[in-house]
Amino acid sequence: MTVTREELMKNIEEKEKEVILLSDIDGVTIDWLDGFIKYCESIGHKALHNKPEVFAMTDIFPDLEKPWIHIMDYQHSPYYDEIKAYPEVVEVYNKLHDMGVKIVFVTSCGTTEHIKESRNKVMEKEFNGKFDHIEYLEFGASKTEILNKYPNATYIDDQIKMSIEGAESGHDSFIKDMSYNRQDNDERVKRLYSFKELIPHFENKLGIEKKSQKKIKLK
Repeated sequence: MTVTREELMKNIEEKEKEVILLSDIDGVTIDWLDGFIKYCESIGHKALHNKPEVFAMTDIFPDLEKPWIHIMDYQHSPYYDEIKAYPEVVEVYNKLHDMGVKIVFVTSCGTTEHIKESRNKVMEKEFNGKFDHIEYLEFGASKTEILNKYPNATYIDDQIKMSIEGAESGHDSFIKDMSYNRQDNDERVKRLYSFKELIPHFENKLGIEKKSQKKIKLK
């Protein structure tokens, strides 16, 4: 027998708490890099590969002294409006939402109306509207203030600095394993190799007994 969202929400209410997932967007839920590479190649800058070893991406664009200076142009290009989500993340986040987890995206991609409108459309489309809110911050800004608004949540980012902010805000903090962050570690931050690892994590937070006759169906 499959547990319904209504039954799971009732379970949460009985425990008198919200179970919250705070998640970064770019590089964590959607393939920002793929869109950026396509944009750079459209203006004549060929990427050597698509697995940067440094966050600044200087190793994949050797002809660009500062690849990041092109971000603003990228954000106003058609490629930015066409970023795709990682399929596994969509599958897992949709399941978590159905389980009763409150999903809040926290992004420091910028706060202009253009960026918000573009990002809202992408997230609504890619995640079928199965999330609760998006928190926007200025480009590159610290997320501490936003993270402190939510008690005892789970936080996921792809930058160790931001993941540490999550831990310091009292959350279970994860860093998504990416080619550009494998040298970045902190004992307060867990490394996330597969998003399916989040299912048992949230089953535990929701108080779902694994041996119960009521099982959540997973692929």
